[in-house]
Amino acid sequence: MTLVALDAMVGDPAQAPYRNWEQSQTLDITEALFNISDKGDPMGPWLASGWSVAPDGKKITINIRKGIPWITPPQAPGKDFGEVTADDVVWMFNYHNAFTNPKSSSGDAGDYAAVLGWGRVVDKYTAEFDLRSAVYFGVPMSGFGVLGAAPSLRSKVAFDTMGLAWSLDNPVGTGQYVMKEWSANNRGVIEAIPGNHWHHNARIQQWTFVQVPESTSAIAMLKAGQADIGDIDFSLIPPEIEKG
Repeated sequence: MTLVALDAMVGDPAQAPYRNWEQSQTLDITEALFNISDKGDPMGPWLASGWSVAPDGKKITINIRKGIPWITPPQAPGKDFGEVTADDVVWMFNYHNAFTNPKSSSGDAGDYAAVLGWGRVVDKYTAEFDLRSAVYFGVPMSGFGVLGAAPSLRSKVAFDTMGLAWSLDNPVGTGQYVMKEWSANNRGVIEAIPGNHWHHNARIQQWTFVQVPESTSAIAMLKAGQADIGDIDFSLIPPEIEKG
C-alpha cells in the first residue's frame, strides 16, 4: 500500500509529536477501551466491558474486560506483558492527561484535562476517575473520538519493563497486528499476531506500507502491480478511469 506520508510509529503517546501516535490504532496494533457499537453507541464496550457515572457527576467507574492479553511484539522476544488490567488504564490516563501530568505532549492531553481528574485502581479490573466536568453521555476514552479524543490503551508493564527509550518507538497493544519493521518516511510492515485474537482474527496476514508522496507515482505503481492500494489524489481518478 502506498501512503503520501509514513510518519514515525510512536509507542508512547505522552512523549509523541501531536497526533502521530494514532496510526498504531488505525493499523489495529493497539485498541481502545470503548468504540462505536453496532447500535451507534460511541461508548460501546471494547477493552472495557462497561462504565458508569456517579449520580452527582463527580466520578466515573470503568470495568475492564478480563483475560485480554498484551501482545508481545517482535522487538521484545520472550517477554510476557500479562493481561489488560485497571493498572494500565489508570497509569495511561494519569500519564497522558495534561491536568495530572503537565509535561504530557499527547495530542489528546487537553481533551482529557477538560473532563478527567486523577484516576485510581479499585481492583484488578475496575478503575475510577474523578470528573472535572459532569458528563453523562461519554468521556474521552473511546476510539470513536468522544469529546475530541480517540485514545488507544498502552501497557504499563511493557513501559516499566522496557523503559521509555524503547517504548517511544515500539507500540505494545492488544490488536490483531504487531509492528514487524518501521522506517519513518520510507517503509513499514505490520503482520498478524500469532494465534487467535481475543475478538476476531486478522483476514490479511501482512501489510507493507511505502511512502510515495506523488499521486502520479502511486498510480504508476498500481498499474504495474507494485502496489495493491494507493493513497492518491481523488481528482486524478476520473481521468484514469476514462483511459480504461
